[in-house]
Amino acid sequence: MKKTNENGITLIALVVTIVVLLILAGVTITYVLADGGIFNSATQARDEAAMAMIRDYAGNLQGKADIEYYVNGKELDFTSNNDILTSLFPSTGGWTVTKGTVKTTNGVVGGNFEVTYKDKTYTVNYTDGVPEVTIKAGE
Repeated sequence: MKKTNENGITLIALVVTIVVLLILAGVTITYVLADGGIFNSATQARDEAAMAMIRDYAGNLQGKADIEYYVNGKELDFTSNNDILTSLFPSTGGWTVTKGTVKTTNGVVGGNFEVTYKDKTYTVNYTDGVPEVTIKAGE
């Protein structure tokens, strides 16, 4: 009887391995690139985080208005002084405040402005001193 050397893998094992790898690759590509995939989820999370930061910064304006109205007896008018709006946002990190028309009446902030952050423009509308942040249409 002749001895044979059976070291190595069989063709069937190689085909099964390749099929399993192709299935894993297909699932991974679908997860990463599909609607609702990891890239879209990351973009949505970035937008939501930016909106939360803007809401926090814009909420500080109501605090500033409260101090001016109740302590100093003054109303605030940011229509002609964009520097005050700009001072609410950090000077670093790509924040740009534009189109600010914000005034207080009886110490309550009203009006709106736009802020650009990381190539997206967000609109801030005040209702009874509470800022509502949305992504500008078409962004």
